[in-house]
Amino acid sequence: MAIVFNPPTFSEVINLILPVAIEWEGDYWTIDRWRRSYLQQVTETRREKDALKTFNRFTASLLQGFRTKHKDFEPRIERMNRKFTSFDDINGESIFTLLKEEGYSFVTRGVQVVLDAKVIVEQPSFVWEDYFLQAEAEYETGHQDDAFLSISGVGLKVRDFALKQFSNRWCAIDRNVTRVLRETGLILHGYDQPSYGDDPTNKKNYVFMQQLLVRFAKESGWTPGSTRGFSPGEIDSMFWFFGHGICTARPICKDCPNSVICITPARSSYNRERQPRQQPGSYAP
Repeated sequence: MAIVFNPPTFSEVINLILPVAIEWEGDYWTIDRWRRSYLQQVTETRREKDALKTFNRFTASLLQGFRTKHKDFEPRIERMNRKFTSFDDINGESIFTLLKEEGYSFVTRGVQVVLDAKVIVEQPSFVWEDYFLQAEAEYETGHQDDAFLSISGVGLKVRDFALKQFSNRWCAIDRNVTRVLRETGLILHGYDQPSYGDDPTNKKNYVFMQQLLVRFAKESGWTPGSTRGFSPGEIDSMFWFFGHGICTARPICKDCPNSVICITPARSSYNRERQPRQQPGSYAP
């Protein structure tokens, strides 16, 4: 007998995971609290008028990648804000010392990323707010002509992660997000796309999954500038946190509310004794 996979809708998945609580730094955060915290952070960073602090957060984001940990991120920004009190403070030696003290895995490459970013922002025509507005206008097409993408070692994911700090229109697909899309079956909603795939290191797959999150955002009722539904950045943040704490490489299925609708064999046992699917509800945040 053929097995028919019936992937859940985004509405079903998000309604189930919003109240899930995950331990984070000695406290328990619900997925919804994590989402709201992200939105608050974006509001605060976008209001920042200090170009140097904006530079520090943006370049700290560009340094996120292979062999870096999420918990290294905010401390790195704090160290940069303490050490770099003017753009004159930012030089090869000072960056090297900071990254070395931090235990950064690729110090030499990291130094060059920051120096190259400094060259971009010191151009007379560069204004942070103009840059963010241009990126927001091109969030659906990926802002491919971004000068920061010309920096060696800066790919779409870390650039998108940097933009996500300042705009909820952007999402940065990593393996946690990929895992949630794949294991729940949400990724099947884009199976007819030529770039279909779940390898975030593959550029076509990455763009496909990013566009899938944009589609889910629009399905939730979100539009740019609105407070309805869930923006791409919110969905990315929620899926990242859920993938970090529940839908991990060794998933904690007993604590996962999605087990009643998840299509993955490890969770659904090939539809054996599956419970009736819950009806989607209203999910206005």
